[in-house]
Amino acid sequence: MAQYHYRNSGNSQGMLRIAEKVFAANRDNPYMYGMLAFGLEECHRLEEAEEYGRQAIALKRDNRWAHHAVAHVLETQGRLEEGISLMESLSDTWEYGSSAFYGHLWWHTSLYYLDIENFAKVLEIYDTRIWGRAKKDNGREQINAIALLLRLELRGVDVGSRWQELANYLQPRLHEHVLAFLDLQYIYALVRGGKDDWAAQMLESMQAHGEKVLPYARRTWLEVGVPAARGMIAHAGGDWERAIAQLEPVLADLYSTGGSHAQRDLFEQVYLDALIRDRQHHKALNVLEKRNAARGNIPVIHRELANTYNQLGHINEADRASQLALELSQRYQKVEQTV
Repeated sequence: MAQYHYRNSGNSQGMLRIAEKVFAANRDNPYMYGMLAFGLEECHRLEEAEEYGRQAIALKRDNRWAHHAVAHVLETQGRLEEGISLMESLSDTWEYGSSAFYGHLWWHTSLYYLDIENFAKVLEIYDTRIWGRAKKDNGREQINAIALLLRLELRGVDVGSRWQELANYLQPRLHEHVLAFLDLQYIYALVRGGKDDWAAQMLESMQAHGEKVLPYARRTWLEVGVPAARGMIAHAGGDWERAIAQLEPVLADLYSTGGSHAQRDLFEQVYLDALIRDRQHHKALNVLEKRNAARGNIPVIHRELANTYNQLGHINEADRASQLALELSQRYQKVEQTV
């Protein structure tokens, strides 16, 4: 419970510290290895995280928190083929646990398919594993669905009427305010689902909530969450300039709203998309080069780099990025044929 609380308050060091504090006295407990692995991953100690996560799975194959920790490592490092192989080899153990965590582990699996650009497979996972199996009034399961639909749209995928169907279930979220991290995604889905009036109510409610929460949380809500929510509404409505203006000042502080690194990366993706659409090429290049340094084998990153270099007149760099994007796409097409 302490580790869960630390995650929800953006305290990665606390997540690791609480696991380390009790690990020595619980070395025979396979779940402790998974908890330690996730704390290490959120503190960017990826090699150690993978080591403890795989130990946890070796001690107990049905160890979903450890599956989750290793999934984070492989996704962060762009080890896409390994991620698909590992997660699908363990997926039979997910059938009888929490439906929200079942959906979340399939959500992580879908991220690998998203990066190899097998969008048909991602939509299949959404329809059959994530939203298809969801308890549709459950907030955690709604977030799995929202976060995947948004990522698909950022890749240019037409998701059809899925936003409208999902948004119909979000009315109970308008005044809930468990975490600002969650509200930012709910409010985006409301706009994309045609519920602009609900989104306006929710934004007003977030402001009111921020004014009455305990002092330690007030800045997160009022100075980070509410501006970010305005930015998410703007992006969902196609107002790129306003999305940039609202998101840019708070991106570095969004950790305080909760969630994991992998989940919060969505907000940077939204910001980057707005930069590209608003033709702010120098800013977009800074973000793209940082993302490429972290995960250099993702086709869409190189494709967007090529486009941005072209816009800035950097022809040689554009040609190299375009060629690498093509080579990676061809490599991943072979993966699709074997899975």
